Amino acid sequence: MKIGELAAATDVTPDTLRFYEKLGLIQPAGRTQSRYRHYDAQAVARVRFIKSAQSLGFALQDVAALLPRLDAGRLRRADIEASLNEKVAQIDAQIGRLQALRQEVVQTLGSLYCQDEEPLTTTSATRHARRQRR
Repeated sequence: MKIGELAAATDVTPDTLRFYEKLGLIQPAGRTQSRYRHYDAQAVARVRFIKSAQSLGFALQDVAALLPRLDAGRLRRADIEASLNEKVAQIDAQIGRLQALRQEVVQTLGSLYCQDEEPLTTTSATRHARRQRR
């Protein structure tokens, strides 16, 4: 199949496929006589694997690290579980950072001392007002 057909079959753009090729994530099976890229049926499964991993938050470099082991038949369930558990830990850490940021934003919101119609300066909204109240 040509690049446009692979793009349609995997719901990505031809530019995305060219980018994947540039990164070494996919390779055309060959080229037609008119130099069009030609992909085999395995390319569909590979692109879907890449997109699935991305949708779970894995970066393309993470996927690139897995693909050689997948190609060699050395990617085991335990390897996938380890990657997924690491991703869960990263998500949990990100949730913690976001919760802390949320708390800081709420505290800042509560520390606004200016009036609704008062023009703000860099010091009048929170910092200056907090110092005066202490």
